[in-house]
Amino acid sequence: MDAKKVKVANRIRAIGTIVTLGVLTYALWVSRGHIEHVGYVLGLSDFEARTLFVIIDIPVIIGKLFAGPWFAPTTRREARRLMVTFVLASLALNVTSGFLGGGIGAAAYGALIVFIALWMERLLTKVRPAASVTRAKSDAAKATQTTRRRRAATRRPAKMAKTPALPVPVLHHTEE
Repeated sequence: MDAKKVKVANRIRAIGTIVTLGVLTYALWVSRGHIEHVGYVLGLSDFEARTLFVIIDIPVIIGKLFAGPWFAPTTRREARRLMVTFVLASLALNVTSGFLGGGIGAAAYGALIVFIALWMERLLTKVRPAASVTRAKSDAAKATQTTRRRRAATRRPAKMAKTPALPVPVLHHTEE
Protein backbone atom coordinates (compact mmCIF):
# COMPACT_ATOMS: atom_id res chain seq x y z
CA MET A 1 0.00 0.00 0.00
CA ASP A 2 2.75 2.46 0.95
CA ALA A 3 4.78 1.69 -2.15
CA LYS A 4 1.69 2.60 -4.18
CA LYS A 5 1.59 6.01 -2.50
CA VAL A 6 5.18 6.63 -3.50
CA LYS A 7 4.48 5.65 -7.12
CA VAL A 8 1.34 7.82 -7.24
CA ALA A 9 3.19 10.81 -5.77
CA ASN A 10 6.03 10.39 -8.28
CA ARG A 11 3.59 10.15 -11.21
CA ILE A 12 1.64 13.21 -10.10
CA ARG A 13 4.87 15.15 -9.67
CA ALA A 14 6.00 14.13 -13.18
CA ILE A 15 2.66 15.14 -14.73
CA GLY A 16 2.69 18.43 -12.80
CA THR A 17 6.23 19.13 -13.95
CA ILE A 18 5.33 18.51 -17.60
CA VAL A 19 2.22 20.71 -17.41
CA THR A 20 4.13 23.46 -15.58
CA LEU A 21 6.90 23.41 -18.17
CA GLY A 22 4.25 23.70 -20.89
CA VAL A 23 2.66 26.71 -19.19
CA LEU A 24 6.07 28.30 -18.67
CA THR A 25 6.88 27.80 -22.35
CA TYR A 26 3.57 29.41 -23.31
CA ALA A 27 4.21 32.31 -20.92
CA LEU A 28 7.66 32.83 -22.43
CA TRP A 29 6.16 32.82 -25.92
CA VAL A 30 3.44 35.37 -24.99
CA SER A 31 5.95 37.51 -23.10
CA ARG A 32 8.22 37.44 -26.16
CA GLY A 33 5.39 38.87 -28.27
CA HIS A 34 4.64 41.61 -25.74
CA ILE A 35 8.28 42.59 -25.35
CA GLU A 36 8.73 42.59 -29.13
CA HIS A 37 5.70 44.90 -29.45
CA VAL A 38 7.21 47.39 -27.02
CA GLY A 39 10.51 47.17 -28.89
CA TYR A 40 8.82 48.18 -32.15
CA VAL A 41 6.99 51.04 -30.43
CA LEU A 42 10.30 52.27 -28.99
CA GLY A 43 11.74 52.38 -32.51
CA LEU A 44 14.10 49.43 -32.34
CA SER A 45 15.12 47.74 -35.57
CA ASP A 46 13.41 44.52 -36.60
CA PHE A 47 16.26 42.34 -35.29
CA GLU A 48 16.53 44.29 -32.00
CA ALA A 49 12.78 44.16 -31.33
CA ARG A 50 12.60 40.43 -32.11
CA THR A 51 15.53 39.54 -29.83
CA LEU A 52 14.76 41.94 -26.97
CA PHE A 53 13.07 39.13 -25.01
CA VAL A 54 16.42 37.30 -24.86
CA ILE A 55 17.84 40.23 -22.89
CA ILE A 56 14.76 40.44 -20.64
CA ASP A 57 13.36 36.92 -20.06
CA ILE A 58 16.41 34.65 -20.40
CA PRO A 59 18.26 36.23 -17.42
CA VAL A 60 15.28 35.19 -15.26
CA ILE A 61 15.86 31.57 -16.24
CA ILE A 62 19.61 31.87 -15.67
CA GLY A 63 19.01 33.46 -12.28
CA LYS A 64 16.68 30.61 -11.33
CA LEU A 65 19.30 28.04 -12.27
CA PHE A 66 21.98 29.68 -10.11
CA ALA A 67 19.66 30.29 -7.16
CA GLY A 68 19.64 26.58 -6.30
CA PRO A 69 21.04 25.08 -3.11
CA TRP A 70 24.09 23.74 -4.99
CA PHE A 71 25.73 27.15 -5.10
CA ALA A 72 27.36 29.39 -2.52
CA PRO A 73 25.13 31.88 -0.65
CA THR A 74 26.73 34.83 -2.46
CA THR A 75 25.96 33.23 -5.83
CA ARG A 76 22.38 32.50 -4.81
CA ARG A 77 21.91 36.06 -3.55
CA GLU A 78 23.22 37.53 -6.82
CA ALA A 79 21.05 35.11 -8.82
CA ARG A 80 17.95 36.23 -6.89
CA ARG A 81 18.83 39.87 -7.58
CA LEU A 82 19.17 39.06 -11.27
CA MET A 83 15.81 37.27 -11.25
CA VAL A 84 13.95 40.03 -9.41
CA THR A 85 15.40 42.77 -11.61
CA PHE A 86 14.47 41.09 -14.88
CA VAL A 87 11.10 39.80 -13.65
CA LEU A 88 10.19 43.41 -12.85
CA ALA A 89 11.46 44.50 -16.29
CA SER A 90 9.43 41.73 -17.95
CA LEU A 91 6.35 42.67 -15.94
CA ALA A 92 6.75 46.35 -16.89
CA LEU A 93 7.17 45.54 -20.58
CA ASN A 94 4.26 43.08 -20.64
CA VAL A 95 1.94 45.59 -18.96
CA THR A 96 3.20 48.43 -21.17
CA SER A 97 2.51 46.33 -24.27
CA GLY A 98 -1.02 45.77 -23.01
CA PHE A 99 -1.62 49.48 -22.47
CA LEU A 100 -0.15 50.35 -25.86
CA GLY A 101 -2.08 47.68 -27.72
CA GLY A 102 -5.44 47.29 -26.09
CA GLY A 103 -5.99 49.06 -22.80
CA ILE A 104 -6.48 47.80 -19.28
CA GLY A 105 -7.60 44.27 -20.21
CA ALA A 106 -4.55 43.60 -22.35
CA ALA A 107 -2.29 45.10 -19.68
CA ALA A 108 -3.87 42.86 -17.03
CA TYR A 109 -3.30 39.85 -19.30
CA GLY A 110 0.37 40.78 -19.60
CA ALA A 111 0.68 41.00 -15.83
CA LEU A 112 -1.24 37.73 -15.41
CA ILE A 113 1.17 35.92 -17.75
CA VAL A 114 4.17 37.02 -15.68
CA PHE A 115 2.53 36.19 -12.32
CA ILE A 116 1.33 32.76 -13.44
CA ALA A 117 4.79 31.93 -14.76
CA LEU A 118 6.37 33.00 -11.46
CA TRP A 119 3.84 31.16 -9.32
CA MET A 120 4.02 27.91 -11.27
CA GLU A 121 7.81 28.05 -11.38
CA ARG A 122 7.84 28.55 -7.61
CA LEU A 123 5.49 25.61 -7.12
CA LEU A 124 7.67 23.45 -9.33
CA THR A 125 10.70 24.13 -7.11
CA LYS A 126 8.76 23.68 -3.85
CA VAL A 127 7.07 20.32 -4.59
CA ARG A 128 7.75 17.90 -1.76
CA PRO A 129 5.93 14.64 -1.03
CA ALA A 130 3.82 14.35 2.10
CA ALA A 131 5.45 12.97 5.24
CA SER A 132 3.47 9.72 4.97
CA VAL A 133 4.75 9.19 1.43
CA THR A 134 8.30 10.08 2.42
CA ARG A 135 8.06 7.74 5.38
CA ALA A 136 6.76 4.96 3.13
CA LYS A 137 9.62 5.51 0.71
CA SER A 138 12.09 5.59 3.59
CA ASP A 139 10.63 2.40 5.09
CA ALA A 140 10.81 0.68 1.70
CA ALA A 141 14.45 1.73 1.34
CA LYS A 142 15.25 0.45 4.85
CA ALA A 143 13.55 -2.87 4.10
CA THR A 144 15.59 -3.21 0.92
CA GLN A 145 18.80 -2.39 2.80
CA THR A 146 17.93 -4.89 5.53
CA THR A 147 17.29 -7.60 2.93
CA ARG A 148 20.61 -6.81 1.24
CA ARG A 149 22.44 -6.94 4.57
CA ARG A 150 20.87 -10.29 5.42
CA ARG A 151 21.87 -11.72 2.06
CA ALA A 152 25.38 -10.34 2.42
CA ALA A 153 25.65 -11.77 5.94
CA THR A 154 24.69 -15.24 4.72
CA ARG A 155 27.31 -15.01 1.97
CA ARG A 156 30.15 -13.73 4.14
CA PRO A 157 30.91 -16.93 6.07
CA ALA A 158 31.15 -18.88 2.84
CA LYS A 159 33.59 -16.35 1.43
CA MET A 160 35.61 -16.37 4.64
CA ALA A 161 35.85 -20.15 4.63
CA LYS A 162 37.36 -20.12 1.15
CA THR A 163 39.99 -17.55 2.02
CA PRO A 164 43.02 -19.19 3.61
CA ALA A 165 44.25 -17.66 6.82
CA LEU A 166 47.42 -15.67 6.49
CA PRO A 167 50.33 -16.82 8.61
CA VAL A 168 51.08 -14.58 11.55
CA PRO A 169 54.71 -13.55 11.59
CA VAL A 170 56.56 -14.39 14.77
CA LEU A 171 59.09 -11.85 15.87
CA HIS A 172 62.03 -13.15 17.83
CA HIS A 173 63.35 -10.86 20.40
CA THR A 174 66.77 -11.43 21.79
CA GLU A 175 67.91 -9.85 24.98
CA GLU A 176 71.41 -8.54 25.22
